[in-house]
Amino acid sequence: MTFPLQKLPYLAIEEVLSTMDLEEKFILAVFSKKSASLVKNSLYTRRFKLKVEYNDWEIKLDPKPIEEPEKTQFSSEQCRNKGIVLPNTSLEVLEFIVDVFPTTHATLETDNDFNTFQDYMQLFEQNQIKVTKVHFRCVDREVQRFLDVSKDIAHVNIFIDPLETPSFDNDHRSQFESIGISFSSRMDSKWQKDLLFWLADCKRVRIEYPKSYVYEEDSKLLTVNDLNEFLDLWIAGGSKIEHLYMDWFAATDFATIFQSLGQGVPVNAAGWPIGKDGWCSTQFAENQCFLIQQLDNGPRAIVFILYNTVFLETEFELVQNPL
Repeated sequence: MTFPLQKLPYLAIEEVLSTMDLEEKFILAVFSKKSASLVKNSLYTRRFKLKVEYNDWEIKLDPKPIEEPEKTQFSSEQCRNKGIVLPNTSLEVLEFIVDVFPTTHATLETDNDFNTFQDYMQLFEQNQIKVTKVHFRCVDREVQRFLDVSKDIAHVNIFIDPLETPSFDNDHRSQFESIGISFSSRMDSKWQKDLLFWLADCKRVRIEYPKSYVYEEDSKLLTVNDLNEFLDLWIAGGSKIEHLYMDWFAATDFATIFQSLGQGVPVNAAGWPIGKDGWCSTQFAENQCFLIQQLDNGPRAIVFILYNTVFLETEFELVQNPL
């Protein structure tokens, strides 16, 4: 036997809704605007996190309950499996979700065009949703616009398809907690240098190329002079970088950089964190690693080169016998 839910007294409707899990509430909200309003009102004390990955999404109750967490999350995959028909565009789907389900935090991974990305960000801003992480793919001329739009996000990853040689506004530096940048093919060396300096106020910076990209000596994208200039800036306190990983450095004459800087103590062995909980220790060859320090007794860092990648680490330990 069935009965029309909307004809029940309001308190009875509330009681029925309180017995539903998130999947059931989502299905009910899709039926009509009135059903969506009922579900929205039933969730006024709840908060959700939204994860968007390309054309897929997932919402979760926040904080995550200890018991039966599967009943407090719902995704686009479950929608498809249930045959649920949603609005036509991804943006319309997200508009529906954040309107009905009170969302406080979101992460975004997309390769849509830049205008669509801006629409997503405007939607989150209008609904006071804090975006904590974003991953975006774009062509190089869109990079500064993307970073400007994403300026309040802590963790940013961007995959760049080089087409030309754009310029940066060096008067406005980014200040991300962490940023990772990958290139699909070789990038102009001056552009990459400008990019590094534009990110000098970020804490963690990673600039890399696909593992399939074959390194050649004449394809270096960071010169000795470039690195010298950047480390000079860092020592003077003009950079907040605590971790740097940067591909495609010309490995020759590494030691000459520290001679010209007027500081740089050779390091034989050290350890530094990798990933969330990992730790790496290694023995360095001669002139492979140096210790530097910012002026006025500021932070210390080790700067070293492994293969053709430059590292700067402020969190490290000098060790005697690395594993």
